[in-house]
Amino acid sequence: MYRYLIIITFLFICVSGFSQNHKDMSVSDQVSKLYILDLKDADEIFERGQKILQIARSKKERVFGYFMLADALYKKERYSESLRYYKKTDSIQAELGDKPRFINHFFITDIYLKVGLLVKAKESLKNVLLHTDKIEEPIVKDLIVQQQAVFLEEIYDYCGAIPMRENNVLFSEKLFIEKPTELINKNVLIYAYNMLIFDYLKCGRDKEAKHYSNKLDQLVDNALPDNLDLDYLYYLNKAIFYIENHQRKQSKLWFDKALKAAEESKQNYMIKVSLEERINYNVDSGASRKVYIKKLNQLKNNARIEANKIISSEEKSKNDLIKSRYNPLLIGSIIILILVAAGILIFLFSKERNYAKMTNKIDAEDQAENVNLAEERQDKQHFISDDYGSPNSEMAIHNKSEQLTIPQKLLSKEKEEELLSKLIEFEEGTEFTEKNFTISTMVMLFETNPKYINYLLQQHRGKLFSDYINMLRIRYLCQKLENKPEYRNYKISYLSDLAGYSSHSRFASIFKKEMGVSPSEFISKLSDVKY
Repeated sequence: MYRYLIIITFLFICVSGFSQNHKDMSVSDQVSKLYILDLKDADEIFERGQKILQIARSKKERVFGYFMLADALYKKERYSESLRYYKKTDSIQAELGDKPRFINHFFITDIYLKVGLLVKAKESLKNVLLHTDKIEEPIVKDLIVQQQAVFLEEIYDYCGAIPMRENNVLFSEKLFIEKPTELINKNVLIYAYNMLIFDYLKCGRDKEAKHYSNKLDQLVDNALPDNLDLDYLYYLNKAIFYIENHQRKQSKLWFDKALKAAEESKQNYMIKVSLEERINYNVDSGASRKVYIKKLNQLKNNARIEANKIISSEEKSKNDLIKSRYNPLLIGSIIILILVAAGILIFLFSKERNYAKMTNKIDAEDQAENVNLAEERQDKQHFISDDYGSPNSEMAIHNKSEQLTIPQKLLSKEKEEELLSKLIEFEEGTEFTEKNFTISTMVMLFETNPKYINYLLQQHRGKLFSDYINMLRIRYLCQKLENKPEYRNYKISYLSDLAGYSSHSRFASIFKKEMGVSPSEFISKLSDVKY
């Protein structure tokens, strides 16, 4: 999208300026000529990156090559490979003391968001803020605001994202007023309007959405620029506006245009959003709807595959780092010291004091266990900590010892059937495996309220929200283990993360509660089965 174009343009200016000022120090003319960021063809970008690496004679020149490889793979949506090169770029720039390193973290954050690794995206966003703390460039500050908005939108906190999108609109309007003849300034403003309108609509602020929609129509004058990114956003907002005003037929036409533009762009992220909104507003008949749901699930599965690759790669890097730091001789020395210390302790303590010490030990273990339980309760309660101004962070899982009761009738038969249909589709997807999945997220997905969600789950599934999500997660993981034998070789910590749990011990406890055996025992039994 145009946010990406702004970042690339800014980076090009910064790096080009650096290379011109320091040409004799680190960057050859040959590399400078190859380094072009605004190419549209990802294959050409990749080839140029490879050529730069072949002729590179300095670390600075390798930065140029690695960044072009990362950029090309990002455009191809090969996110796990792209991430590796962005991290290589950042590592070398850190060594050289180069700026602007925050660009790397922008794209690293984007990748984590696109594959659904929201906790990692949050950590990466902190790095963006860290590396831009002392940068006064207005365009950089605007990029930070946009990145924060994207993060909140990914967790369905559209209301929380609105102030940031409003600031982005003010900045974009200023750019356009200063240089109205520059096409990029007009397109950036169109993009800013579209994103603000989208958040207004999703937050239920139709009046403000209509106001900016009128401003947008005046700006484009019924003729959008020749850009599929802008077409897709514009059409999608029109579709949502019409469906919110109960004009289903007109809405469907605009949804068709939005999906067509997204598909022509060949950007899976845009296709995914178009399908999500189309399915969410239920504008299609049963057969067509099933086709769209199947397409959406495939895109989500592709994203999860990339996420799995990233998790595996980062875990391997972490293990390699540990091995490099702790050689066998050092580990052996530590073990010997521990054994010697243990022998001294055993010798010092007499039998008469053993009972008292054992009692104290038991008390200490009880206290430690209480601390662990308290931490697990906090882990159940807290969503992603509200560092970025979101007003909607809340408990992820109920902590009270609630009793399941027979709910009173709350909604009409038609509404209940509509929500039940959404529930069935939800169970066919994988949204519930997100670590930050809360009842608030489910409310956003279903376009309803918490009271109706609780009623639906108790009436039709016989479960409270937390028990229901745990059931879906464990069932999802068991299906993976049963149908894909390679998953049985993964570490339990990885399976825990795959199912959406941030706590290994909590995952093991819930798994045993649901299945009657531990994850290891379950895998062992599956492995013993002969086919």
